[in-house]
Amino acid sequence: MRVSLICLARRGGMVHFHGELVSALAELIPTVAITAKTAVSFHDSTKAIRLNVNTGAGAFGTFFYAINPLTWFRIFQALKESNADVFHLVAPHEWNLILGFLIKLLRKPLIYTVHDPEHHLGAPLYIRILENIFRRMPDGFIVLSKLARQELQSMGFPADRVFYVPIAAYSHFSKMHRPEARPEKAILFFGRIEPYKGLDLLLKAMSEVFVEFPDWKLILAGAGDLSRYRSYLNSSQIEVINRYISDEDVAGLMLRSRFVVLPYTEATQSGVVPIAYAFGRPVIATNVGSLSEMVLDGKTGLIVSPADPVALASAIKRLTLDQELCEEMGRTAYKMSREDWSPGGNARAHLEVYSIVGRRYERLN
Repeated sequence: MRVSLICLARRGGMVHFHGELVSALAELIPTVAITAKTAVSFHDSTKAIRLNVNTGAGAFGTFFYAINPLTWFRIFQALKESNADVFHLVAPHEWNLILGFLIKLLRKPLIYTVHDPEHHLGAPLYIRILENIFRRMPDGFIVLSKLARQELQSMGFPADRVFYVPIAAYSHFSKMHRPEARPEKAILFFGRIEPYKGLDLLLKAMSEVFVEFPDWKLILAGAGDLSRYRSYLNSSQIEVINRYISDEDVAGLMLRSRFVVLPYTEATQSGVVPIAYAFGRPVIATNVGSLSEMVLDGKTGLIVSPADPVALASAIKRLTLDQELCEEMGRTAYKMSREDWSPGGNARAHLEVYSIVGRRYERLN
């Protein structure tokens, strides 16, 4: 079997998700990765073949290339050149609808990883429309949590076409050496600033925490609009890094921090959790979406009620006070990343899905 993994995102978590899967699968089967030409980071595999697609830069550039027929001719040639038995789109993108159409022309099975059955708060209308139309095309779907599988099935997708494959730990980041980084009395909030990330909840909780722990600080790292939070950010106990965080910087931030906080108001899952686990960092998360599947309460972190700054502050204070518990949770999280969420095991689970969908496709076509 030969598989082609496609991700046209240029940066961020989807690129890392794609790169980890490419590297692991390439150890098992011939693997071709079709990516955006300007993807910020990719993978370290010497076995996988990479084919590039020029998706332009910025909103105007993306639109210009999208309406250019030559773009789609080149993409179709790349799809043919991959000579894949199975195509797997691993991330949402504005161009997935046309990619799906081109793959159908090649008469090959198509699998799609659905990261969020329900769109996040604030997702543009055109993205919702394109995504909903595209979801009618795949021959199989992969989801990253049991809850997402239930949600997709409740939306009318056949149960025998929806496969649950737990997320893999992001080993890529842990390979970034930062000898100057040392654990500090620091708590990390990491990721793009979005309304559903619950940053206001965290900042309210930290106001209480800082009173009792004046020698601790919050590291707030990620690109996005912070204007609505300015009243909180003049504290000397908050370190703000308001930009895109490079892979090297992610490693440094994880190594500096004692634990990570995800105060989300809604979510399906989060790629921050496997990154934290790869560094042996426990996670405090709100009980939304499938975060309670990823963060084992009392074992790899703590789960708190959503929209409750008092409960969140209490959990944060618990881990700041009990460093032995924090370190034990971190060791359990690291073990989970190496065993239950190992890239190799994740790749083998994907390979099984490819085989099932491929055999079914042959029978029906």
